[in-house]
Amino acid sequence: MAYKNREFDYHLTPVGWTTHEIASSYTIETWRLSIYQEFAWSKAQRAWRRIWHNMAWSETERERFRQTFDLPTPADDQTPTEQILQPDAERKRA
Repeated sequence: MAYKNREFDYHLTPVGWTTHEIASSYTIETWRLSIYQEFAWSKAQRAWRRIWHNMAWSETERERFRQTFDLPTPADDQTPTEQILQPDAERKRA
């Protein structure tokens, strides 16, 4: 059994990131941050993945918004996250 295993969903909107549930027509993309830590003394493994995107926005527009707004982090996490997301590609950080 893992020491910590948490997931957070973040929604990218034209005004930035939010964790609040909002209308899908206003959401550009939804990304999930998974944090897994095997033991209390081990380093947490982080993985970002896109779980949904709004087809009304082109990939170019979505990329522009991703570059405009820094990635969010959970309030209890002091570790900075990666600044670049690759669509539909899982990013892990050891």
